[in-house]
Amino acid sequence: MSAYFKGDMATPINNWAEAGTQLDNLARAIEKDLVPILSFPEGAPYTIAREWACYIDHLGALFSGEVNHSQKRFCIYLDKVMSQVDAGYHDQKDILLNMFRHGTVHEFDPKVLVNLNKQRLGWAVYSTRGRNQNITLEDGRSFQVSHLKITPHPNLTEQYSLWVSTWCLVDDLIKSIDVFKTGMGNPNERIASWNKVALELVKPTPFDFKIP
Repeated sequence: MSAYFKGDMATPINNWAEAGTQLDNLARAIEKDLVPILSFPEGAPYTIAREWACYIDHLGALFSGEVNHSQKRFCIYLDKVMSQVDAGYHDQKDILLNMFRHGTVHEFDPKVLVNLNKQRLGWAVYSTRGRNQNITLEDGRSFQVSHLKITPHPNLTEQYSLWVSTWCLVDDLIKSIDVFKTGMGNPNERIASWNKVALELVKPTPFDFKIP
């Protein structure tokens, strides 16, 4: 039997190679936690979206050094790291923040967004690995969608969908860790950012619990 313990979280490092070891452990956790449920019926979109957002938040903190600004670190990781895997994460970072992170982490469901022009943007998923997918409606109409691309709703005016592949979310997350491991610029800056966050993570949280 295996289990996760406190020691599995990010800890302070002396050099970037030590960060690489911890990032490899994180990638293995993703492969154990998320990859198996991709084969569930319909690809477990709620679970994948929620866990994906949590991993992005954690990695974004380690990358940016942002301890308190969760929205900022989420967008930084999409913009600087995930975009190296697929530029769509840069293009849609604000939508992914407001739709997926705020929705799935705080309220279970990804949010439906509405802009000043009263246009509505919802989410839609497909559970195959390709970045492009043919969708067939019940009435026989078909159209192609792409991961992280917005398409008009087939039946409703002024309504749109941001399409995501659950497989691509997980595959791209794992690939982004390989990008992160390169150091991406000044290694000393990366180490400083990492340690700033890691030192906070290892602190116990004050709470006056009672032992029965």
